[in-house]
Amino acid sequence: MRVNLEFRGSWATLFGPILLATLLIVITLGIGTPWAQVYIRRKVLSNTYYQGQPLSFDGTGGQAFGIYLTILLLTLVTFGFYAILGFANVRMLKWDAEHTILPNGKRLEYRGTALDLFGQLLLISVLSALTIGIYYFWGYARLRHHIIGNTSVDRRPLQFSGTGGQYLGVALVNLFLTIVTLPMN
Repeated sequence: MRVNLEFRGSWATLFGPILLATLLIVITLGIGTPWAQVYIRRKVLSNTYYQGQPLSFDGTGGQAFGIYLTILLLTLVTFGFYAILGFANVRMLKWDAEHTILPNGKRLEYRGTALDLFGQLLLISVLSALTIGIYYFWGYARLRHHIIGNTSVDRRPLQFSGTGGQYLGVALVNLFLTIVTLPMN
């Protein structure tokens, strides 16, 4: 059985929370980033539905802060390789998944590995550079497929159905709307 998640919010749903989170980060000189991240995650998941009911998130900013400190320490001790090789990203993906709760009380599980994620990011970077950035949109979709495909509920992997072409289309619409709404001087 396929697990389908649906985001029912809009830009307006997240605009205020993102503005507030950004303000928190700026006022605290970055120290409030974990709390801002958790706040936004809760807003996103409260607008993400599974079988007609919203998801929830029970992670805390204090937990995220502890993970950030651990990642910083491990990155320093390994001369940056902990972050470069994807171990830091996987640690955050696993933490995020284990604190994401479906309406039936089940939690997500991220099962990807750091080296697989590193391989994906390296391939996307190389192909994006070789195509002067054009591949980026397909690379982003590829990365989402990889991350979502390694996330599961009861060992049933989630599926991502977006494409690079769709992402490029959204980016072009956003670019057009930004240009036409810029104030003319």
